[in-house]
Amino acid sequence: QWISELSAFNIHAIKCYDKLQNWESKLEDQISKFQSNTLNFLPIVVLNKTLNTQPFQNLLNKINSKFIMVIGDECHYHGAENTNNNLPQRAEYRIGLSATPNHYIKEENNLRLKKYYGNIEAEFSLEEAVKKNILCPYEYHVINVELTPDEQEEFRDLSIEISRQYAISGEFSDNMAYLVSRRTRLLGNAQ
Repeated sequence: QWISELSAFNIHAIKCYDKLQNWESKLEDQISKFQSNTLNFLPIVVLNKTLNTQPFQNLLNKINSKFIMVIGDECHYHGAENTNNNLPQRAEYRIGLSATPNHYIKEENNLRLKKYYGNIEAEFSLEEAVKKNILCPYEYHVINVELTPDEQEEFRDLSIEISRQYAISGEFSDNMAYLVSRRTRLLGNAQ
């Protein structure tokens, strides 16, 4: 999406995703030109999966951080420790975009996001965002889906185990987060 949006403004970013051989040498060449001042603008679009790879990190570290601006789309994913550690830590300019910036379970993710991007500067309700053309108009239709008996049993078992672990520890653990994630995937992939 960002590649097509940028191209509408005659900005042709390097696509740093998919296979390494599709972008690594081009990015390395463009970074060399940028560092030698023969190129004055270097737009890069990178997915989190690529951001977290060593080849991308090696190339990113060649760029002087005072020339880096980060626009983190769906930045709520940047609260995860590994991804957060791989963001350009000395980038002077940072903008995080997210419809759901606060993680509902992991407060440490929220703290990492706030430390990296700063405070939330603008919030919009869905109604407000549609009215101001921040979001395109859409229709929302709820479709009720019933779990199969096996899915119901698994959902119940996961819920009981989450409750049991919370009752014992009194706090939300990584294992509980894993169980909640499994339960969420179960609902998202119900037959």
